[in-house]
Amino acid sequence: CIFATNFHTTLLMHTLVPLCVILLLVVAATCCLRRAKRLDSKGASKKDAEAQWLGNLLMYLVFFILFLIYPGVATRIFRTFQCKELDDGSQVLMADFAIDCSSDAHRAMVGYAVFMLFMYPLGAPTLYAYLLFVRCGVQLDQIKSMHMRMPTLKEKDEREACRDEIEERKAELPDYVQKLILGYELRTFYFEIIECFRKLAIVCMPVFFEAGAPAQLIFGLIVCFITFGLYTYFSPYKEPHVNLLAQACQCQIFFALLTSIALKFAAAATEGQGESLIDIVLVVLTFVPAAVVLIFQTPARD
Repeated sequence: CIFATNFHTTLLMHTLVPLCVILLLVVAATCCLRRAKRLDSKGASKKDAEAQWLGNLLMYLVFFILFLIYPGVATRIFRTFQCKELDDGSQVLMADFAIDCSSDAHRAMVGYAVFMLFMYPLGAPTLYAYLLFVRCGVQLDQIKSMHMRMPTLKEKDEREACRDEIEERKAELPDYVQKLILGYELRTFYFEIIECFRKLAIVCMPVFFEAGAPAQLIFGLIVCFITFGLYTYFSPYKEPHVNLLAQACQCQIFFALLTSIALKFAAAATEGQGESLIDIVLVVLTFVPAAVVLIFQTPARD
């Protein structure tokens, strides 16, 4: 209400503001962690612990903000490339029909969006890959090897010693790396990277298709099918009920998209009672995954 805005201005705000906040938090966290290291060398344990705690907290906020804004910001960046051709031959931006895709302002914004692709959609998984495979790769591989070797140990004392060593090695990892792999099995500590690409595929890539078009819905079905297979094959989460919930969510999205496709063609393909039956079947299939989760993961199963 204070000043006129369009898609370009909102894109700038949604990308620059979080980026500035993240950079400030990283600088502050780095200063705190370096101060903690200096104090630790001098033996000031209390101040060292406070600086370490604050640095870890700020770094955790960085990853929390990045996790929170990642799908929305990535989607907005991808929408910069989605134009629609009108009957007179001109092209307008799908997200804002007031913007001419052939204008110099939009061409400049396309260049900005390409740069931001490397900051957010591709930057986040690249950052995770660097932390998990380069900076802490050796430690995580050792922890993973010990974790996979533990079930082969016959003596209880050996298993306990191995478990304690795993916990000690994990405690040596930076706090933000521990949180990055928190909830995942050690054999799939890298799964957050796959999650980033799943979000890109299900939320961002469909912007290149016409909204609600069969091609967009079919692409969503393909993504859900692949991700369901990944969740089933890897079972990446520590808790079995979380794996079941992830699989059920993919099934629900799959049937919701299938319902959308069916509704578009039901009038032409079916008539009368047949149309009503297919509607009932698709509605039931949409809610079955949620019902399965409720039955198997709540006290109702008892």
